[in-house]
Amino acid sequence: MSHTAPVRSIVVTQANRSITDMDIQRSMEITENTFTTLRCTSYGGCPPPEMTLYLGKHEITNQFSLDYTSKLSGVTGLRLIEHTTMRRSDRFSVTAEHDNMRLQCIVTVPGLGSNIATVRIRVNCE
Repeated sequence: MSHTAPVRSIVVTQANRSITDMDIQRSMEITENTFTTLRCTSYGGCPPPEMTLYLGKHEITNQFSLDYTSKLSGVTGLRLIEHTTMRRSDRFSVTAEHDNMRLQCIVTVPGLGSNIATVRIRVNCE
């Protein structure tokens, strides 16, 4: 039997700061021409979702590695599989031209709609 389930939540993380799809604050400050760690993590979804990232209108997915993990819980006959999907870059960098652009993490479970987390990039110029 084939089964689909929606994504429960998406989190965009920079270094030690977390912005969830439920937060009011939706911006990140990044210093120009420096590397920072950036992650987009989705929780839930069956089968594991596809994840695409955009900075402004430019797809940047290929700049991020992809990792899937699955956790099995529950008793026989009532098992629950929870998928976690993450795209990560330890060398994410922006320039002044990226100031005020939107970073979008789009997560799609085949056959269901997309979930989108959007963060506004604020560039600190040195």
